[in-house]
Amino acid sequence: MYGLVEALVLMANALAILNDARFLSKYGLGSASLGGGATSFGGPAVGGTKQKVAGLLHAMSYMRMPLVGLNLFVIVIKLLVG
Repeated sequence: MYGLVEALVLMANALAILNDARFLSKYGLGSASLGGGATSFGGPAVGGTKQKVAGLLHAMSYMRMPLVGLNLFVIVIKLLVG
């Protein structure tokens, strides 16, 4: 179970460090590709898969600070348990 949590934290770290200007814009996944992102109330978001991936990557940039705490937690558990 701990291995799964550790793998999820590593994947979240990988998504959070992707730079919008240098990396994502090159592949059309930058914040400019988000567009309006119109949603219907209670329904799915309107847009293609590429727009949804761009939205996920943009949202992950806000997870950087909580990830610092989560990384510290994982490190402390790893040091204590082994």
